[in-house]
Amino acid sequence: MIIEKHYIINQHMMYMIGQYDRFGKFCTKVTEVFETKIVDKSPLEILDDSIKCIAMIINTIYKKLQEQMH
Repeated sequence: MIIEKHYIINQHMMYMIGQYDRFGKFCTKVTEVFETKIVDKSPLEILDDSIKCIAMIINTIYKKLQEQMH
């Protein structure tokens, strides 16, 4: 199974669980509707990255709405 470097939570994710890879590094097993992935980050790092991504999207939308109102 290929280990991915990054993962952003999306509508296809069912659950994720922390586990150690064959080298003893703490990774995350992400189960989506149609596939399972191993991500080279802890579950908390995935949550943090996903929240930051969503926050940037919301901030961009908010700024565009403010521009349209002026």
